[in-house]
Amino acid sequence: MTQETQTGIHKAMLAAMDTLCRMGIGKNRKADAGAAKYNFRGIDDAITELSPILVRCGMTVEVDFSDLNITERVKGDPADGKATRFATVKGRFTFTAADGTNCTGGAYGEAADSGDKAVSKAQSVAFRTVLFDQFMVPLIGMDPESDFYDHGQEDVSGLDEARDKALDGTEAFRAYWKTLDAKTRTELGKYIPELEQAAKAADGGAK
Repeated sequence: MTQETQTGIHKAMLAAMDTLCRMGIGKNRKADAGAAKYNFRGIDDAITELSPILVRCGMTVEVDFSDLNITERVKGDPADGKATRFATVKGRFTFTAADGTNCTGGAYGEAADSGDKAVSKAQSVAFRTVLFDQFMVPLIGMDPESDFYDHGQEDVSGLDEARDKALDGTEAFRAYWKTLDAKTRTELGKYIPELEQAAKAADGGAK
């Protein structure tokens, strides 16, 4: 697949991933659960960082939830009527580009709450999981001044061709990779995560 024949969703996904891999989303929120203190990243972090990027890249997201399951567990004395609600839900999220091409990601969400928020929390977990997985978001904060992923400053032999092959899907990319000599494989080595994710995205878009 040449650059001219890439579908809109492939271009949009790669553009979003290119931005996100430079910044990452670190565990900047702090939680205190008594004896356990830890840092975490939540749905607010994901939406805050990803929303403007998806808009700039021309993507919309269609959300669908199913398979909702809720159970309750009594807390303390049953006479008090207090209980914790546990919810699990299956989320399906379709990312669509301006030309109508799309790809879909899915994940389960699970959450517990002593009030009325177990379901919404479970939905948030599912959505956050798909956003981080679909766009291969680095789970640390990246230095925006770093040249870790600055393709614009590099001219790696064979990189453009490798990207084109990746957009033909995983099977085609693996076959192409086998044809490369050792020197070229070494030069392209640090781009493997990007290329493999592009191939997986192409597999999903072809379904």
